[in-house]
Amino acid sequence: MKNVKLGKLWDALHSSYWFIPTVIAVLATALAFIMLSLDCSGKAENDYTGGADGARSLQKASSTPQTAGSSLAPQNTGRTGG
Repeated sequence: MKNVKLGKLWDALHSSYWFIPTVIAVLATALAFIMLSLDCSGKAENDYTGGADGARSLQKASSTPQTAGSSLAPQNTGRTGG
């Protein structure tokens, strides 16, 4: 009897549109607290020593494929068939 009630509760929760966004929000909040505590403890080291020029070149290198991907993506023209 208990398993039937839990099964119905699980089905009700899982079929709701709010289930997955709620799970994601809870996990994101938990991850935020974990990352903050890791950062404050000093165990997470920031080894980046590239300076401003290194950061600028890293930003350019990461944005180039994104720009190319969005500009070269196939466009839907609304035409059907050959």
